[in-house]
Amino acid sequence: MTSSTVPTKEGKGKVLVVDDAPDTLEIIQKLLRYEGYDVTVASTGEEGLKKVEEEKPDVVLMDINLPGIDGAEALKQIRMINPQQGVVMLTAFATVENAIYALKEGAFDFLKKPFENEHLIHTVNQCLEQYKTLREKENLEEEVRRLSITDDLTGLYNHRHFFKTLEAELVRLTRQKTSLS
Repeated sequence: MTSSTVPTKEGKGKVLVVDDAPDTLEIIQKLLRYEGYDVTVASTGEEGLKKVEEEKPDVVLMDINLPGIDGAEALKQIRMINPQQGVVMLTAFATVENAIYALKEGAFDFLKKPFENEHLIHTVNQCLEQYKTLREKENLEEEVRRLSITDDLTGLYNHRHFFKTLEAELVRLTRQKTSLS
């Protein structure tokens, strides 16, 4: 799919659209680019999975009925790659069973084609916000872990961490009947 001359707003995030219908890909791509998203497309489940690993999109819009690996199986594999990945499932053949299955497997939402443009944009915006919030939470938790074992001034491990590590080593040495040297 070629770049279009549709004007774009400030970049919001990366969206991967996976659908085997070229018209749907083009419509969604133009719509999201106009809204300021960096959009990548794929037409098969395999291609979509490859792009998820390589390009690390913020949001994935994926059709359920795809050639090869279908959207439901691709969703499972995306969850193994990145459990926090924002995925919105699309289908022209919506059933309650499909919707329940997709949501149980971790999809953010489930949209029936044809969709209202505003609804699609709103769903992508909400999915992106949730994804960013989860990433921020993960970063803050890592920062708290780091701060809990290091000294603020020097950046070196603090006494608590040192003694905790020493205690663990002494237990290991006792268990293995070796000496500390």
